[in-house]
Amino acid sequence: MDLRPARADRRALLGHPRPGGLASGTWFSTVDEELSAAGVPPRLGISEIILSGPPVRLPFPGDTVPWMGTFPTARAAEFVAAHEAVFDLVEPEVRETAEYFVKAMRFEAEEWEAAEEADRVNDTLFFWCS
Repeated sequence: MDLRPARADRRALLGHPRPGGLASGTWFSTVDEELSAAGVPPRLGISEIILSGPPVRLPFPGDTVPWMGTFPTARAAEFVAAHEAVFDLVEPEVRETAEYFVKAMRFEAEEWEAAEEADRVNDTLFFWCS
């Protein structure tokens, strides 16, 4: 199932970032607010992942609305635990959205553990939304 909104709807969905990395008035900010009220720390919010910005300044993308986020791989397991702990306390639509990210982060947490055991470094996750 493709959950990506049509290009015209993406601008409204992602909104414009405000200080702290959240996009004011978007579905992701709504999800973050409900998860935060249930106990998920803001630093583990979904908006923090997808809207935190690139690690370096990038050129203006033109007529698209790309968003890039980064997240420390070492915190992936913490992200999963925090979100799974509150799933029963949030609305089904919020849970459904969060589950997509939890699934990805669970995989990354397992990869992080495997990398540590193999003495490799996988330190940052990158997210691109366009």
